[in-house]
Amino acid sequence: MNHKRYIVTSFIGSLILLLSFFLGIFTIVIMIFPFVWFYIYRMLDKVGRSDTQ
Repeated sequence: MNHKRYIVTSFIGSLILLLSFFLGIFTIVIMIFPFVWFYIYRMLDKVGRSDTQ
């Protein structure tokens, strides 16, 4: 009985850990995304300009 409860508790714990891990990655991606988008936009803009000239 106690052993079963331990398995359930460890399962829930690992699930919460995984969820928080994905949440952290998601937050970092949201924080970094504008900078990456700006960098890609600048690069494409530069390439476009060199193409037209």
